[in-house]
Amino acid sequence: DNYAFAPIREATVSRAMTKRYFGDLDNYAESDVVIIGAGSAGLSCAYELSKIAPEVRIAIIEQNVSPGGGAWLGGQLFSAMVVRKPADKLMAELGVPFEDEGDYVVVKHAALMTSTLLSKVLAAPNVKLFNATAAEDLIIREDPSVLGGKYVGGVVTNWTLVTLHHDTQSCMDPNVIEAQVVVSSCGHDGPMGAHSVKRLAKLGMVPEVPGMAALDMNSVSLRCLSLCLRRLWLYILAADL
Repeated sequence: DNYAFAPIREATVSRAMTKRYFGDLDNYAESDVVIIGAGSAGLSCAYELSKIAPEVRIAIIEQNVSPGGGAWLGGQLFSAMVVRKPADKLMAELGVPFEDEGDYVVVKHAALMTSTLLSKVLAAPNVKLFNATAAEDLIIREDPSVLGGKYVGGVVTNWTLVTLHHDTQSCMDPNVIEAQVVVSSCGHDGPMGAHSVKRLAKLGMVPEVPGMAALDMNSVSLRCLSLCLRRLWLYILAADL
């Protein structure tokens, strides 16, 4: 009956938030891995990598205020999430209940899977999520000793609201995060989707990206997964050496 909130000043709240956020900006200005996009692919990548290499500093860049991408609902805004095997092993590891339908499993609500995965990622001590932040560009470095003479050395970032209004506001310079590995998981074609691979294609660092190919789940998803796993494996081998 005598319940009451403890007293706190507005300035105290502001300092508690800002000093931690700017501390994170300082700590993650040089990250080991940057993951662009906090949808199901980006969160799964961060989760697995944080287990394999807990000493690796991982920064996740998400343009939306709410992480999770399109994984809060199933297709056409339906509730259930349908997942092809063997991804059910991740569900079981996370403790997410599902119905086994043979070649696939069904979670009763996509938000159950996404919220559980998100909570695990955010709890990891070596992962920082920068949401409401857009990856405007890639840091490209020249090195004649690497294949093609160029490599990705990080990302160029800005507040998403600034990125969306460059054409209406005066110039607002971005920020950067350097990284040894950059993983793009920003989804299929769209206003900001598949941005990173499009940029690499423009620079001639990858073959031309054909149209809406990122919508072909069977071909593109496997190819992107293969490339990501190869990059991560090379990074882990380099770290061991």
